[in-house]
Amino acid sequence: MQPAKKEKGWVSPETHIKAVAASLGMKGVPTLIFVVIGLTWLIVATTLLFGLYKLTWDVIWHAVPQGDDEVWPWRFSLAQIAALTTVLGAVIALPLTINRLLLSRRQTETVEQGHITDRINKAVEGLGAEKTVKRDGDERTEPNLEVRIGAIYALERLSQDSERDHIQIMEILCAYIRENAGREGVALPEGEATPEEWRAWSKEGREHPRLDVDVALKVIERRGAARKQLEKEKGYRPGLERAQLRKIILSERDLTGADLRFAELQGADLGFAQLQRADLAGAQLQRAYLGRAQLQGANLGFAQLQGANLRGAQLQGAHLWAAKFDENTNLSEATLRDASLRFVNCTNIPQLTEHLEGMFGDTTVILPGGHGPEHEDWPRHWPRSKLGFRQFEEEWKKWQADPEGYVPPEPPEEDAQG
Repeated sequence: MQPAKKEKGWVSPETHIKAVAASLGMKGVPTLIFVVIGLTWLIVATTLLFGLYKLTWDVIWHAVPQGDDEVWPWRFSLAQIAALTTVLGAVIALPLTINRLLLSRRQTETVEQGHITDRINKAVEGLGAEKTVKRDGDERTEPNLEVRIGAIYALERLSQDSERDHIQIMEILCAYIRENAGREGVALPEGEATPEEWRAWSKEGREHPRLDVDVALKVIERRGAARKQLEKEKGYRPGLERAQLRKIILSERDLTGADLRFAELQGADLGFAQLQRADLAGAQLQRAYLGRAQLQGANLGFAQLQGANLRGAQLQGAHLWAAKFDENTNLSEATLRDASLRFVNCTNIPQLTEHLEGMFGDTTVILPGGHGPEHEDWPRHWPRSKLGFRQFEEEWKKWQADPEGYVPPEPPEEDAQG
């Protein structure tokens, strides 16, 4: 007994149509439009072919013209045959011509992408350029800033020319900043430094970034709105996490949405900097100057803000979960409306008192003076229990949407009985 043959799987007509379209270099064209174009082409080609056959038949089967009255119509028929043959050939060759043009376009794009890749590689090589200099009879190697700056500008131009490579170029520049921004010899106070030691350390002076790092920062700052929108769609943010930026002057910089997680910013000058939606989680900001900084929606969770100057800073909607303050943190004239506060002991941080009514928190917060939810100073809109992460986010958004009508959730029975 012979084994039964396997039945071939049924393939829909649409699949065949898509295969034909792909073979003609029209893969991205919608199926319906491709069918309409194909039928139009078929009708035109059939009509021309039929007309050519008819004219040829008439010329073959009619007698050769004898007089002038018959010669001109006969010559006109021959001209029609020649014209129809030319047009029919062009129509028949049209799909092949389109395919050839699309193939040529792909080849051109491939060459262009290869050229851009070569330019990126050459620029990256320039970022590591060094030179040998003689000082006091000794030879030493140091960064060739002129070549490096030229490479950074070359990368900026490539970023403007190629949307496809923009994020990759931003990552290269951010990596360059992280590796080269650190200042040599800027040591932190040893051990558990006292506020006085931090103050003395911060008075030693700040410096601007090295020239090449400064140029790289400016390139990141001035990327256009279209490129920022692309980054948002791709979920990318300039990554300066863990960068060593101690005592670096970054005032008035546009670092909107930057990733500065765990960055070493002790004593840095970030006055008037644009840091909206920036991620500063775990950032070291002891004795940093953030006066009038724009920090709306920024994430300052676990940030070290001991002795930081936040005078006049805009912190609307910022996350301050487990942020570290002390009695020397300057919050005068700062705006903390709609900010969230969790896991913060405010016992010795009286400067937060005037801001609490405009913020949102739960019982993970200890009020200035060591008070808890049973105290009369407990903000009326704060829940009197510890909320889970998701629930806290939900309640925070509800309060932001309707501060006057918001009613905090009742504590669980075990909390109420306790």
